[in-house]
Amino acid sequence: MGSVVAPRVVAALLFTFAAMASGCEGKDEASAEGEGEDKVPDLTAAEFYKDYSSLKGADRLNKYGEGVAIKGTVEKRVYLGEDEGLQLWLAVDGPGHIAARFQDGGAAARKQKIKVGDTVAIRCQFNGKPDDVLFLVDCALL
Repeated sequence: MGSVVAPRVVAALLFTFAAMASGCEGKDEASAEGEGEDKVPDLTAAEFYKDYSSLKGADRLNKYGEGVAIKGTVEKRVYLGEDEGLQLWLAVDGPGHIAARFQDGGAAARKQKIKVGDTVAIRCQFNGKPDDVLFLVDCALL
């Protein structure tokens, strides 16, 4: 009988160990996902414009490579045609603007009837800043 019990004990221990290990992995993955969300800076449009403008090359990518969540006042609505959709321009302090283009072509912004003067919260990827306009792409309303 001793030879039958030993494999069952070993199997039970292996099952228990595997369950514990997979439980730990799930927690690590959940923590990593939570950390990813926390890594995305959450700023006003003016704060983001000022900070982004002060950074160069790799520093911009390191800080904003995962995207940015910003909140700002709509200064202008521009329809860029069927392919690119709606673009919202957000006000910043002083000269300059943020131009945000949406993943859905602006369908959600049109549905919510967002207009000039409204405050919006969006999450985007940066696309560059030639001159005084900071371009954001792949935006989504928050």
